[in-house]
Amino acid sequence: MFKILLTFIVTLSINLIFSFDINVRECKKLSDAMSYFVYQSSDFPLIAHVIMMAMDNINIKLVPAIGQREEVFSIAQRSGAFIAINGSNYRRGGRYNGNRLNLFYLNNQIYSDLQFIRGSFGWHSNKKVAIIDKMFLKVKFFIGNRVFSVDHINQPRAPGQSVMYTSTADKSLLSHASGMNIIVDEQGMVEDITLEVPDTIKAFVYQVDQDCSFEIYKGMQTQFSFEIKSVEKEAIYNDYDFILGGAGMLLRDGELISNELCHEFSQGASVIHCHDEVAADFHTKKMQEWLIENRHPRTALGVTKKNEICIVVVDGRQKESEGLSLHELAFFMKKLGCFDALNIGGGGCSTLCINQKVINKPSAGEERPVSEALCFFE
Repeated sequence: MFKILLTFIVTLSINLIFSFDINVRECKKLSDAMSYFVYQSSDFPLIAHVIMMAMDNINIKLVPAIGQREEVFSIAQRSGAFIAINGSNYRRGGRYNGNRLNLFYLNNQIYSDLQFIRGSFGWHSNKKVAIIDKMFLKVKFFIGNRVFSVDHINQPRAPGQSVMYTSTADKSLLSHASGMNIIVDEQGMVEDITLEVPDTIKAFVYQVDQDCSFEIYKGMQTQFSFEIKSVEKEAIYNDYDFILGGAGMLLRDGELISNELCHEFSQGASVIHCHDEVAADFHTKKMQEWLIENRHPRTALGVTKKNEICIVVVDGRQKESEGLSLHELAFFMKKLGCFDALNIGGGGCSTLCINQKVINKPSAGEERPVSEALCFFE
């Protein structure tokens, strides 16, 4: 009873503290399935682009960038998408430019994972279902009959960690820290055990510290499997077309939960920084306050009880539009009728393309290349 009362009080407080006036400045019907709105506020400079679309009449694809990074406009153009927005967090600049920093699952393959519990977005094209949920990648890895831990997938490795590198990995990641490479072929057999970085990754490479004393031999059978699991529901999402980890759950079952963001960002290991890059790492209190409490450009997704997907792209860091804090974004998503909502990304990456034209005003004055885009088709 006390927990329910406390939740009610916290939700009410968020509603009161972070509420603001919003009104429609522009409205346009894009098609039978899609409508476009521009919202503004009389309380502070704000331009928020909103698209509502019926799930039954669309399809969604997660499209990786060609090369390390690519503009959303370019991805929309080559994929033929009617709507396209930026994807999630990644390393910007440096040796591992474009390396993703969230769960990225596509075509039954894991492109990246840091073993975080994160709010994530998924799409099932056959069922026409979009899901927003807190998810975790549960990995099982055996060599022979022994279980081996996996700390990350397709990430730079730190001493003491064990990292799995799949065929989708940037091979340069294996050179970040010298280690013992256990090379596995397409049949799941240990092909080689070497300190040398392989020329190609056939199935996967399991990398550990050089001084690890495992009894592993060539020809041993391995088993690698995973489940994308809901943290709060009895659900597994492996049958979805794709899953993309976001940057903070905002709404769950119609309730504001932006007060849980610090907890969401604090769990898991810190991101390994690689000197000459910009990498989103929200483990520190200072970074959490900067991301959550300050107004920034935002890109968010929501689902409504009317079986609609809601796309929100907020301009920010400009005279005409300050942006939104994540608390304000959660309030806004609820006002739009969203039941579940997720912050996907933001900052200079926030981009909205409609009919292969950039509609919003990116904060840097031009598009910032990203590691992937969410593309929507009629």
